[in-house]
Amino acid sequence: LDFRPASVAVAPDGKRVAFGAADGTVRVFDRDGWKEAGKLAELRKDDAVASLDYSPDGKWLAASAVPTNRGSSDAMPVVVWDAAKLQLAQRLGAVVPVMDR
Repeated sequence: LDFRPASVAVAPDGKRVAFGAADGTVRVFDRDGWKEAGKLAELRKDDAVASLDYSPDGKWLAASAVPTNRGSSDAMPVVVWDAAKLQLAQRLGAVVPVMDR
């Protein structure tokens, strides 16, 4: 791979694998031949894709990210793509993690 994976998700049918990268991109590969099907870049480039998953029916691919530099907000953006078309479906804004102190 020519990028540093931070997370991985396998489509329910096993035909595609998505890798979340430390540069805020999600790259989707077809398992048949490992050809890159698409590069999704709706997250900020200074965010690492920390969580990545397909919906149980395989229709959606969702990702959340965490800032990689301390100057960024602690909010975690959440993005959902149409898994077949590899097009942005929805940006859910940001989730602020709640931690018990």
